[in-house]
Amino acid sequence: MADSWFFWILTCVISLYFVMLLLDFNKPSKKLMEQIDHQEGRRRDMTTRLAKLQEDIVKTKSSAEDYYKYSPSTNPRGPEGGQERVIRGGFFSETRPNVRTTHRSSAPETHTRENVGFRLALSSSE
Repeated sequence: MADSWFFWILTCVISLYFVMLLLDFNKPSKKLMEQIDHQEGRRRDMTTRLAKLQEDIVKTKSSAEDYYKYSPSTNPRGPEGGQERVIRGGFFSETRPNVRTTHRSSAPETHTRENVGFRLALSSSE
């Protein structure tokens, strides 16, 4: 009879040990919790950046509306003459910052290169 109690207690202890292992196994690790915290921090940062971007868009839109509200209704012709011309945009063999279409530079009126073109514009007849 003592042997049966011994095996019953041993079985309970072993079962309890495996239950403890399972409970410890299902606990999230410290590394996982740090990753979750990091992702939440990044989400908060992105939310803040998005809110700032929205504010900037509203400011830009309102300033653009003001510009068009008070700008001339006809297209200005620009200067009749000058010594330099504006070169707009870049091309594929430029350096990285100069490749953008928003890049501006200038060159003398007589300057020619194979990578500099020209633009024709027709004035509207009013």
